[in-house]
Amino acid sequence: MAMRVSTMEMANLAIFNLNQTSTNYQTAQEVVSSGLAINKPSDNPAGMEQVLQLQHQNGLLTQFSTVMNDATSFMTTSESALSSVTNLLQQARSIAVSAANGTNDQQSMAALSSQVGDIIKQVANLGNTQLGNRYVFSGQRTQTAPFVAGPSGTFTYVGGTAATQDATMQLDVGDGQNLVYNVTGDTTLAPALAQLQQLQQDIQMGQQQNITNNDISGIDTQLNTVLGARSDLGSKIQRMQSELQSNSAQQLNNTQYLTQIQDANIPQAVVNLQTAQTAYQAALQTTSHAFQYSLLNYLP
Repeated sequence: MAMRVSTMEMANLAIFNLNQTSTNYQTAQEVVSSGLAINKPSDNPAGMEQVLQLQHQNGLLTQFSTVMNDATSFMTTSESALSSVTNLLQQARSIAVSAANGTNDQQSMAALSSQVGDIIKQVANLGNTQLGNRYVFSGQRTQTAPFVAGPSGTFTYVGGTAATQDATMQLDVGDGQNLVYNVTGDTTLAPALAQLQQLQQDIQMGQQQNITNNDISGIDTQLNTVLGARSDLGSKIQRMQSELQSNSAQQLNNTQYLTQIQDANIPQAVVNLQTAQTAYQAALQTTSHAFQYSLLNYLP
């Protein structure tokens, strides 16, 4: 029994073939123009899921690197200020030794007192060091200058403290570990200022014995405190730099893997485009030819 193919069936088949070759042609064009083998989920569902996961991971790594870079800058600025404070405390110690030798007249002692006063102002200014618009020694109160000038050359600390629970600034570095990346002025600079003010007062009063027995050792104590804070910051800066290098390596690995999954083989993609274009043109010609005829063409 002969099989009959209606004009409608022929038309539907031609339209189906035309749509299929058109889709293939458009997909091939998109691959060549974008340079990507996967442009939408239907191109490769499993591959697209991997692409989205890798892009998400890289996004998180980028955000974390931004936060770590900011914390590193914060610590570097703090350490630099404390380095300057170290130099000033060493100068103050030399002044204290000179003031304690008992050979200075009243005018010389006044000059030494004035020098200590200048050091006090410089230490207070360093205590109000800023990174951008943030005060680095104010704890969480970064918009508040931590040291406020008072009467007779004194300075009061008004930044965050452990007692008010706003002293530390922390960063999550993974595995449930938090890294404190700031130093508060009340634990480092306020005691140094108090000791310097005591030294200045003893020099003004000519208290050589107090300078010898208390002030010099007191300055040594403050030097050790500041040096300890600097050492702690230095180790944390190194750790942060190590974390940043690890992040960068992970991002590079993710990007390379992403390239393997997502990027198209351009020479092969061009060949596929040419093949799809040829097939599409052939389908257009076939469809056009098929619709030139109807039953009327077969009537006698």
